[in-house]
Amino acid sequence: MVSPLNVARQWQALYGPKGLPKVIADKLREETTRFLNSPEMKKRVAEQGGEVSTGTPEEFSRFVADEKAKFARLVKEHNIKID
Repeated sequence: MVSPLNVARQWQALYGPKGLPKVIADKLREETTRFLNSPEMKKRVAEQGGEVSTGTPEEFSRFVADEKAKFARLVKEHNIKID
């Protein structure tokens, strides 16, 4: 059984519209990654208790799928219902 404790974490992502040209998506990812990995940004995020993590769109897709599966399992195991 998955413990409901310490399974949720905050994260943010940058999304683009469906059909965004790959060259534009790649440039946005490149510049966003460069900015987020700058020493100033890493320091600012760390001061707020966070950690910078960047990756590829494929890695993010796997992360989201894993999160959905994890929370679906928690809902089922703990019989969570919406009133």
